[in-house]
Amino acid sequence: MIFLNLLTEGQEPVNLLYRPKLIPMRERLMEQMNNSPVGSVFYYDMNQVEGINGSGIDELIAKPIKEFIEHYKTDDKYLVLMNLNEEHDHIYNINLTLKEENVTVVGKQNEKIEIIGHIGDSLREILDIAHELREVTARDISDRLDKKLNLTSTQLNKLNEMRLLKRYEVQLEEGGRQYIYRSLFY
Repeated sequence: MIFLNLLTEGQEPVNLLYRPKLIPMRERLMEQMNNSPVGSVFYYDMNQVEGINGSGIDELIAKPIKEFIEHYKTDDKYLVLMNLNEEHDHIYNINLTLKEENVTVVGKQNEKIEIIGHIGDSLREILDIAHELREVTARDISDRLDKKLNLTSTQLNKLNEMRLLKRYEVQLEEGGRQYIYRSLFY
């Protein structure tokens, strides 16, 4: 778990609205992300952000997530938003842009987990269960939703590729292996 400061030390909360000022910020954050170990989960503290528009969301949220998705097999990195603010309409604004960009992120607002962006109802339902249980297997989801095991396995894998759930492998006593999918808030 790595907390990244969107702002430099001592900087007052800001509005992230003007792309030319956001590009150096994204480059600084991406350098930190690229130099972090495989498997890292990065947390942005949105408490530091008053307003954010499509430019801010694209530069600081969508582009890093797209890079994580592109390199998911080798880098295994994730981005989470913390302290989303109702007063500043963070979820509404981020959701609009991420849906257009075909990207999804998870965040917390008032200790409630929020799924923001482009995601279908079936994947959302599985992601909600994974956050509720903290860790799940394809069998857990299959049994709970009365779906075929192959389908839930594929859907959980898709959520991992989208960088919304961490995945790790365990060896089973009876032989073989099993993937376990973990909430990014665990």
